[in-house]
Amino acid sequence: MGDYKIFCSYFIEEKALFGGFPSQEQADILLGMNVKYFVDLTFPTEVPTKYTISDDCRYINYPIPDRSVPNNVTDFTSVLLRVSDVLNSLSENEKLYVHCKGGHGRSGILVACLIYLYFQNKSTRECLTLTNE
Repeated sequence: MGDYKIFCSYFIEEKALFGGFPSQEQADILLGMNVKYFVDLTFPTEVPTKYTISDDCRYINYPIPDRSVPNNVTDFTSVLLRVSDVLNSLSENEKLYVHCKGGHGRSGILVACLIYLYFQNKSTRECLTLTNE
């Protein structure tokens, strides 16, 4: 099995990761790590080949335009709360993976918000700093 650290990082240790759009090989590595939820922030037309996941995994898609921010605050808040609920409901060894195409902009926005909700004792600056580590 390959090294996940080449293409993604934990933002909640042993529970939630984020990075770029995974190749099938990378998706297989994530599946081997017991990732059960894939949160995709890309549009279907952005990538030529889509990865496949097992039937016991869940896929959440909330497309955000590349190099942009969410257009609709209400929709983004709904997705944010849904993903937050998923994080809180994961069993001890299950994981979640958040991605956009490159793994920096769109996923960083969602991850910073999730860190803020999840830890609730971090400042906005600390949340944004954690997305760059």
